[in-house]
Amino acid sequence: MAAFYITAGIFLTSAAVVGLVMALARRPDDAATLAAPGLEELRRATASWAPEPELASAAIPRPVRLKPPFFRLGWLFAALIAFFGLTTLLTAPTLYQRPFVFRKGLAAKGAVLNEVRVRHHSRHNTYFETRLEISYPDESGNSRTMTAMAGDNPPLSVGQTVALHFLPSGPRWAALDDDFGYSAGKLGEFFVAAATVLMIPALVLMIAGPGLRRERALLRDGRAFGARIAAVKPLGKGAVRISFHYAADGRVRSGTCSAGRGGNLRPGDVVTVLADPESSRGATIYGLSSWKVDAESVK
Repeated sequence: MAAFYITAGIFLTSAAVVGLVMALARRPDDAATLAAPGLEELRRATASWAPEPELASAAIPRPVRLKPPFFRLGWLFAALIAFFGLTTLLTAPTLYQRPFVFRKGLAAKGAVLNEVRVRHHSRHNTYFETRLEISYPDESGNSRTMTAMAGDNPPLSVGQTVALHFLPSGPRWAALDDDFGYSAGKLGEFFVAAATVLMIPALVLMIAGPGLRRERALLRDGRAFGARIAAVKPLGKGAVRISFHYAADGRVRSGTCSAGRGGNLRPGDVVTVLADPESSRGATIYGLSSWKVDAESVK
């Protein structure tokens, strides 16, 4: 139960952080409120613009793919999850051994040979577990010895009989029928650790996912327009928010997009934007998106 509350607390805290970040991201940007130029003025400013070769094709939807840095980030998250899974298999075998032994093993009765109370120190507290050495007969009547972990101070003593299961083909694989909360505690720790590890990519997807889907839709299905930069607002650490104007369907339209780079752009520069004037997807500057059009497939 404690593991449930901890996991729920982590999730709710993370959701609150995501909500705060998204709320701050929606704050109005002064650069986006600049007065739009006249239609003819904008057309003259973008008269020399021409779309990139991969955008000149009329074939829609265009083939798109993530740029290498973001593609590698996905592999990094996959490696993180794989490392966590491997570490769990090596350090917490009780999570998978115990259910397997109960399903495939044989029941037996054993006797406690020795009982040792083990103290563990964590960052915030000290807790105890019990290591039991147990002797039991196998399917042939031969004596085997197993070492099992149990919760703190179980009601057992040397010589007492306990119920267990064991694998005939695996002498080391045996489990107590009742380990007095040891497995439940380890399972709770596993769920807390798994929730913490999975929360990292989940938070990234929650924050960046809507923007990535929007950019992908614009690159796949958007129309290319020439646009003039209106303002470039630094956001810190090289990131910028860019506002621009472009002409579509006989109207001057405004748009903004954020990028991790783009410091070379200046007000008055002419760039290519991909936009869907008939929807609420807005527009994005081509080349600054996390996605790119697969030029080879276009050919």
